[in-house]
Amino acid sequence: MPVENEVQHVQSYLTIQKIRYSKIFDYSVYLDGGVCGCMVPKLLLQPIVENALYHGIKPAARKCRLFVNVLSEGGDLVMEVRDDGVGMSESKLQALGKALAHCGDIRAESYGMCNVNDRIHILAGEEYGISVVSEPGFGTSVRLRLPKTLGGMSNVPSSAGR
Repeated sequence: MPVENEVQHVQSYLTIQKIRYSKIFDYSVYLDGGVCGCMVPKLLLQPIVENALYHGIKPAARKCRLFVNVLSEGGDLVMEVRDDGVGMSESKLQALGKALAHCGDIRAESYGMCNVNDRIHILAGEEYGISVVSEPGFGTSVRLRLPKTLGGMSNVPSSAGR
């Protein structure tokens, strides 16, 4: 699907979540015009945004911000979901890194990210996928890196069976 459609899907999801959780977060979405028309698999961003809301923002004792940025970086398409929520400890970040590297032993809380990471690896190669940076008390940044040119992507089924 065109990346613009993926962004529209996540904007719709965030609109609904903002109605439910208006007091706990604000959000912004940025789509770089230079990536419009790039093809991506369905449902890449929504599971990452959902994780940010439920694991980063909801546990915070303050109103947080969520940023979704889709942009060009070199020859790649980068989709970033960043929050200023609770962040992750170094041990939790390392465990997540191991889960992403070995998604065969998926833990329940890593399932969505592993699914997205595996789909990117299958379609684009091991050099692409998810990277995570986090600091306790300051938030988390999850970046999905894909090549700008993934031919035939409009025919790739999503993991949700749609």
